Amino acid sequence: MRFVAAGLVVVTHATFYAGERLDPSFPTWHFGEIGVPIFFVISGFVMVVSTQDLVGKDDGWKYFSARRGTRIVPLYWTATTVKLLTMVVVPGAVLHAALSPQTVLSSYFFLPSYNADGELRPLLGVGWTLIFEVFFYIIFAIGMRVSRRPALFSTAVLLPVAIGGFALPGDVRGEWTFYFSGVLLYFVMGMWIGALWTKRLDGPIRMLAIATVTVAACWSSASAATGSPSPSHYLLAPTIFLLTLVAESTIGARLPRWFLIGGDASYALYLFHPIVAPAVPALMSKFGLVYPWLSVVGGFGAALVAGIIGYYFIERPALEQTRRRWKYAGKMRGAGLPQGTVAR
Repeated sequence: MRFVAAGLVVVTHATFYAGERLDPSFPTWHFGEIGVPIFFVISGFVMVVSTQDLVGKDDGWKYFSARRGTRIVPLYWTATTVKLLTMVVVPGAVLHAALSPQTVLSSYFFLPSYNADGELRPLLGVGWTLIFEVFFYIIFAIGMRVSRRPALFSTAVLLPVAIGGFALPGDVRGEWTFYFSGVLLYFVMGMWIGALWTKRLDGPIRMLAIATVTVAACWSSASAATGSPSPSHYLLAPTIFLLTLVAESTIGARLPRWFLIGGDASYALYLFHPIVAPAVPALMSKFGLVYPWLSVVGGFGAALVAGIIGYYFIERPALEQTRRRWKYAGKMRGAGLPQGTVAR
């Protein structure tokens, strides 16, 4: 699911790059933007499922925080540094980014800042999602420290902030306004899907869940197709994820190995695609090759290669080294944590 979510985002951006740098009449495929909410739902789900044996432990929140940090920081800092060097060496190759000390520092420390277009975006544009991720991790870690029900604590904090985002006037500006966003609802829904799923929904309950989310998917898809703003938009991503979860026992073992590798490399794919994918239409334009769909395919291929390289040669070695050298980045003794999900 992570590979699919990342792939949707990459295709959406590849169509945007083709229209911006190659053929202005080429439309952007916006539906792929749903990949980001799917990532947020997955994140909320994994936080609950992977911390079951950490909750209630004195140092549980420390292990959680260290694992989250080692998971996202090294690769994000690497990608941000590459973007920064590109801006310095080849300024004309980078669009929509502002270079200033405040922007640079904010980008590295997962804080919102305004870019050249007046939008709250870090140097690495897709890093805006990481700002929300880190905010969620901090709230969840505090919940683990002060409560035995971190999902409930996090919900109590995130819901008012998300609702405040709907009530916030559009003309209010400031970095602090970034956090007041409805996207926080995806983390909440992911957490509660995780909380319910750990109860092992089987038999009639599972069938009821399938029927419910199928109806919700139809409702959400119809609303999204009309383009009308509706609360149902917030149901589509969790519905897609829940259907995937229900189907895992049936299709999980049949997925090809390369597809699972794509899932492992999804974070690197997501971070590096804005750096390499725009180069494809830029090069095609120089040679007079005005073929937008070829640009989209080439951009996706270049991003996939960069993502796999980033995973095997940057992300995985950094994770292994950090977990070997840092106590809290490794496995908590006696915790019996589930394999695989914790590393995500």
